[in-house]
Amino acid sequence: MLGYYDEEKHLQPAGNVGSGFDDDTLLKLKKLLDAITIKKSPFYNKTVPVCPAEIDSAMKDKLSEVALRAHNAIGCLDYARVDMRLDSRGRIGVLEVNPNPDISEEAGFARAARAAGIVYPELIEKIVSIAEARYSEDEIKGGWEDETPPARCGEA
Repeated sequence: MLGYYDEEKHLQPAGNVGSGFDDDTLLKLKKLLDAITIKKSPFYNKTVPVCPAEIDSAMKDKLSEVALRAHNAIGCLDYARVDMRLDSRGRIGVLEVNPNPDISEEAGFARAARAAGIVYPELIEKIVSIAEARYSEDEIKGGWEDETPPARCGEA
């Protein structure tokens, strides 16, 4: 789906590229997206994040292991957000691995960091420090003019 944001920052569909969805379905998906991303939406206001999640330490350990395995399986570097859900029987499902999540101060990634005791400036400093540690000073100054950059998430 191709789209644009109008003056009120609402996503407006502008076309459909190979999704197989008809216009009616695309408009329903647009309304759903608006409901979860636009702060004026009553659905947005009824979605209250619980962070940290109310789980026991054994489940926390299992979720941490699954998140790390998903992160590594995709080949992410430095940081990522792994979205998971538990079903009624406690089975873990990975919904998404986002190798470049929104790291703004009010986003979920920063919220999770705060729950872990990491304040926002420290979070940004950690992300930069981890990235810098992978490169020598010459590489940071010189860029990738003489060599191929390292593979990124999802590349072989």
